[in-house]
Amino acid sequence: MTKASFFKVGFIVFLSVAVFHGRYSFSDIFEKQTALKSTTSSSLTEKGKKNSTRLKFEDEFLKYTISFWFLKRIGVVTLQCKREKNVFTITIDGFTTGLIDKIVHRHNIYRTTMVFDRETKRLKPLSSYEKKIKGHEERVKVTHYDYPKNVRKFTIWRNGAFRREKEIALDEVSNDDGITAFYNLRNESYGRVSDGAHFSIQTVHKERVTETKIHVRSIEDSEDFSRWKGGILDAELMAEITLDPEMIDSENGKIEVLLTRDFVPVGFVARDVVGFGDLYGILEQEGNMD
Repeated sequence: MTKASFFKVGFIVFLSVAVFHGRYSFSDIFEKQTALKSTTSSSLTEKGKKNSTRLKFEDEFLKYTISFWFLKRIGVVTLQCKREKNVFTITIDGFTTGLIDKIVHRHNIYRTTMVFDRETKRLKPLSSYEKKIKGHEERVKVTHYDYPKNVRKFTIWRNGAFRREKEIALDEVSNDDGITAFYNLRNESYGRVSDGAHFSIQTVHKERVTETKIHVRSIEDSEDFSRWKGGILDAELMAEITLDPEMIDSENGKIEVLLTRDFVPVGFVARDVVGFGDLYGILEQEGNMD
């Protein structure tokens, strides 16, 4: 039974493993090393905040509850954006709760550190960190981008032991990971996000570059979501996203994200997730990190 997908979807603040185990693990230490390294890996990071563009989601904190079928609140996902000078850190944190957690514990963390490139007017990834905990098993993957050398290198550990490392040439079109692509979409870096808009985005996943397709439409055209217009979620648009199924452990790689007119994701549905079917996430808390 796989839960990696619903943690990855929302695409958050990460609670450290110490909260659950009362100690630091190998990956807790490596998280700090990764964050330190990524903030110095590009000359773009030296530009002051006063001279850079303010993005809509700066210092944003979002918290979602996860449900599937008739089971409510089986997990929590949080999204967090922190900014330091021209460096943005987006964190997605997902973990099981309640009875489900006792049966099959999951805690997944996805963090991408990026800068805003003023020439292309897009977010540009510097590094990414991924940790997946399944019961007592832990897997960590770290990716660093070296733009002067035109390469990205990812390293994988399992339960603290090194597994493999690979260096890959940067793609000529795009080197955005899934988190970078989603926030570029929210920032309208790919174009205007409105009813009828279509986007085809190249995203990196492990050794390969895959195509992510996005179709935006009004929720008034959807029988499933039209009832939410003007309601508690205040959703206006729905982004139908099709991506590499392996990225979210689903049969077809389809996600539907509900957006307000300010492009805040207030809900999402991950379709045909392996072992679950459709997983639903509803925004429970919205705040600011200031």
